[in-house]
Amino acid sequence: MTLLASAQIGLAKCGYDEVIVHATKGLSLMEPLKASFPVNDTELSFQLLLGVAFANTRGFAAIEAKSAFSKARELSRRNDNNQLLFRTFFGLWLFHIVHADLPLARVFGNDMVTVAKRNRAAEFNMIASMSLGITDSIWDVLVRRARVWRRS
Repeated sequence: MTLLASAQIGLAKCGYDEVIVHATKGLSLMEPLKASFPVNDTELSFQLLLGVAFANTRGFAAIEAKSAFSKARELSRRNDNNQLLFRTFFGLWLFHIVHADLPLARVFGNDMVTVAKRNRAAEFNMIASMSLGITDSIWDVLVRRARVWRRS
């Protein structure tokens, strides 16, 4: 069984510490191969697994989660796998929504919509629309509160 498969099984079992161990080991073994072989999909998958595992063990606002999702974003620019790209944008959206960085959360929400439209996947469209709705709802609440505070 490969390290990637082991990490994926760990994720399916909510064994997040196991995912971190396998994904970290897999990435370290891939490092010397990068110059000779295209390892983009595998590396991207490891980064996404790490992002999810860190978010679930250290919190959705964990800098390790953002780092893994940001690395996945860089890798996804050289990749046409819409499923991995969507998961990358969702991870970054989640990080920024938890940090109340609503402008960036909206950017990643819009990125999810773009991927959903391109992929014509109902599931992607639902998640993307929900993410933008959550972002806009939080924004509206903050704007209303700011108006009340200014009046008082």
